[in-house]
Amino acid sequence: MENTNPLRILFVEDLPSDAILAEREIRKSGLEFSSKRVDSKVAFLKALEEFHPDVIVSDYSMPGFDGMQALKLSLERDSRIPFILLTGSMNEETAVACMKAGASDYVIKEHMSRLPFAVREAIHQKKMRVARDESERALSESENKYRILVDNANEAIVVVQDGLIKFVNRNAMELTGYSEQEFAAKPFTEFIHPDDRNIVVENYMKRVKGEPVPIRYSFRVITVEGNVRWVETGAAILKWQGKPATLNFL
Repeated sequence: MENTNPLRILFVEDLPSDAILAEREIRKSGLEFSSKRVDSKVAFLKALEEFHPDVIVSDYSMPGFDGMQALKLSLERDSRIPFILLTGSMNEETAVACMKAGASDYVIKEHMSRLPFAVREAIHQKKMRVARDESERALSESENKYRILVDNANEAIVVVQDGLIKFVNRNAMELTGYSEQEFAAKPFTEFIHPDDRNIVVENYMKRVKGEPVPIRYSFRVITVEGNVRWVETGAAILKWQGKPATLNFL
């Protein structure tokens, strides 16, 4: 069941004015949330335990307690909490180090208008991780329970392994008009518009290898009637029958 509680954003920021500006920018985008600001390790740990943030937005550099320390503590407590670094400046080498350390994203304060996008993307990624975990747990249960879970998902779900479609839910069949048997009979590229196949295959191969790929991107699929439909996809890696596969949400 979807969580209906208000979004909770924890700001790790020593300057109240910067936290206010960040809040204002996010609210301008229409996102509703409650917030809390902390500026020390003790207050941060307490907020993790009591405030239970859905997203953390942290300054990179602060006296006595910095963003990388906060990131490490957050990952130790719950690696699924999205963590966005908000900084006055950051070179490419530092940015890469932050992302490798586990940050969801980073935003330069001069480009504060990008913060709402980063927050929404972080929330989306968290939902995908939760959905992936739910799917992996369901795989260890009966096929009937798994079918109930994915068939009631709001999105089309497709599992691809070794270039073949191993599983589709009801929404995937309704989206395209193909049956399970028709999906299983051809390589997954056969259902994609010819002009979009190269980019989809390239992203699929990169994801399987663990290389960076776009969080979400769009391409065209061909329905059973021969019509063209645009879809937006996000994907994650999971184990399917003991082998790596991609879990795709359309």
